[in-house]
Amino acid sequence: MALEATLSPDCKSLTIAGGTDWIDAEFEFYFHNELNSEEVIDPPGSTTNSGTTNIDIEYLDNTGSLVLTYLNIPSATSEELNGIMKVICRRYDMSGDLIEEISIGIVGNCKLNCCIAKKVKELVSCTCGTCKECVSILDEASKIFLLSKGMEINLNGCVQTQALFKKTIEEYDKAIEICGLEDCDCNC
Repeated sequence: MALEATLSPDCKSLTIAGGTDWIDAEFEFYFHNELNSEEVIDPPGSTTNSGTTNIDIEYLDNTGSLVLTYLNIPSATSEELNGIMKVICRRYDMSGDLIEEISIGIVGNCKLNCCIAKKVKELVSCTCGTCKECVSILDEASKIFLLSKGMEINLNGCVQTQALFKKTIEEYDKAIEICGLEDCDCNC
């Protein structure tokens, strides 16, 4: 099975799965930060971490998979995983030599989808098709949609270069800026 990363439709869980070939594979997780990987943790109170200190998760489990939520990601500020994410997984042979390294990009765009939906509702209730206000709403919704689709195309299941990952984060930030804070926080 090829390694895949799938974000749930509500952006609340990220599943990394690769099957038996990826059992105990090492991984790094980047959450809307192109330079520093995130220390993914097993949250306090979980079956493997009942103490007061967090235990870092550095490997896929014995099924070659892992499910992450905001509880595992210290920098996550909400239940939804919005933003640009990258997972780098490496598997090694018995002698410790690298067999394969895969870099997967993920776009958490629930905030942006919510924003687009709000803008479309505004557009539907707009009474004049050519007035400045209606044209402005359509322009903003179009830009956010195009940026969102561009991000998905940039990553398209993988991250080819560090520069592309950084550019995708910039595009996400621009879409959030266009959206405005009041229209971007649905936590749907």
